Amino acid sequence: MLGGAAGAGAYALGMVSDAFRSLVFTSLAVIVSAAGAIVVGFPHTFLPLPSVTGFYLARFFTKKSLPSYFAFVLLGSLMVAWFVMHNFWDLNIWLAGMALKSFCKLIVANVVLAMAVPGLALLPQKLHFLAEAGLTCHALLLCYIENRFFNYSGIYYYGLEDDVMYPSYMVIITTLVGLALVRRLSVDQRIGPKAVWILTCLYSSKLAMMFISSKSVVWVSAILLLAVTPPMLLYKDKTRMSSKMKPWQGYAHASVVALSVWFCRETIFEALQWWQGKSPSDGLLLGFCIVLTGLACLPIVALHFSHVLSAKRCLVLVVATGVLFILMQPPIPMAWTYRSDMIKAARQSSDDVTIYGFIASKPTWPSWLLILAILLTLASVTSFIPIGYIVELRAFYSIAMGIALGVYISAEYFLQAAVLHVLIVVTMVCTSVFVVFTHIPSASSTKLLPWVFASLVALSL
Repeated sequence: MLGGAAGAGAYALGMVSDAFRSLVFTSLAVIVSAAGAIVVGFPHTFLPLPSVTGFYLARFFTKKSLPSYFAFVLLGSLMVAWFVMHNFWDLNIWLAGMALKSFCKLIVANVVLAMAVPGLALLPQKLHFLAEAGLTCHALLLCYIENRFFNYSGIYYYGLEDDVMYPSYMVIITTLVGLALVRRLSVDQRIGPKAVWILTCLYSSKLAMMFISSKSVVWVSAILLLAVTPPMLLYKDKTRMSSKMKPWQGYAHASVVALSVWFCRETIFEALQWWQGKSPSDGLLLGFCIVLTGLACLPIVALHFSHVLSAKRCLVLVVATGVLFILMQPPIPMAWTYRSDMIKAARQSSDDVTIYGFIASKPTWPSWLLILAILLTLASVTSFIPIGYIVELRAFYSIAMGIALGVYISAEYFLQAAVLHVLIVVTMVCTSVFVVFTHIPSASSTKLLPWVFASLVALSL
């Protein structure tokens, strides 16, 4: 260790500058490699293998020879594989929910990729896709290994079980190191923007493990980040002030975001279940999915379509719809939310019935009418529905608003008084027509509104 540290320090300080010092550095690398192999129990018969490995590594540093580095990677991979198989391969241990043998395969693959990536990054620019592929595979393996260790925290050895925890600071350290490496390679133009985008999302998704205890939270977070971040990471163009994203690309990204949120509904369900202490209602789950979709589309609108009013209006309506679903929690058809075995199992639990018995509840379908009325109002205020320009549309809008509010009030507050239902609906229709045409009058408003107001007075008597 001291010899290796001395050699690394000498090279870092620029002391390996002439032929003699290069020879000394190479000799030191060969001796240190052989000594290290003896310490870890490498067979004496094969000691030339680590010596040659050290020689090729030193040759890479002194001669800047890429073939020497890849020879070092090949020989070093053989040594790592031997070490793992010799010491851990035959142990009957289950670690993080899988056999130690499977874990050894993952570790060897990750180490080989980690050794190969520096050499791949030094290849000509046309071959940088190899470095990008290696980094992506390494990040995927790292996410998988850390997810297993962090969320499957158990070790089994010959019938004995003991809880072990993968420390949170290791997740943070590997994430920060990975992001710093991606940043450095991007600045040096060793990897392209697409690789930066994918790697940033993969490394950042690991942080979700520390906030949500779900076995799939890493992959769910990665999918969401991959769907949300393209407007910020893939369409950056410092030489142009206008947006690079075209309208069809905006629609495509918004669709991908919606599909990603739907794919992640089980994790959202688990988070809401943990927050509430019970299974969330269908309306609450769907509302959070809609709100999350709207917020995830915010970068698309803010960064690329800030000059398009219709995009802003759609975003406001989507977020408002989600908020209304969260607040009102209307009944949702089973087919909308039960495309999941996990949600089905949670819904079919009989604990609530066993503890509390059957509780009679009033119908909740009228909440759909109130949601419709509020959304229609918001759509008209934002001019998403152009009622200010088309008289017929204005009339249809006011009548629809009145019917929705009238039926809602009748069903919510006067369900048993059937005789009042028609009176309430007609009153709300007249009120809606009067209010709408008072604020946005038409050519015939002065003739019709007095009659509408008179009808309201007559109905209220």
